[in-house]
Amino acid sequence: MPGAPFSNKIADALYRASRSEIASFAVVVDAKDDNARRFYERESFLPFPDQPMKLFRPMTEIAQLFG
Repeated sequence: MPGAPFSNKIADALYRASRSEIASFAVVVDAKDDNARRFYERESFLPFPDQPMKLFRPMTEIAQLFG
């Protein structure tokens, strides 16, 4: 997806994760700064309580997106 908007790349990554044969609980990201953190929060990622720059989105929610 070269040149695709960043959110399209996120959607593609989430889709691939939802179709993976590897069992996982969530997709985890490390935000590089506050702008990135806010972006991921807008995309429904949740911060870890003790590490606000590390966020996750549960696979159950991701699976529902692409059901």
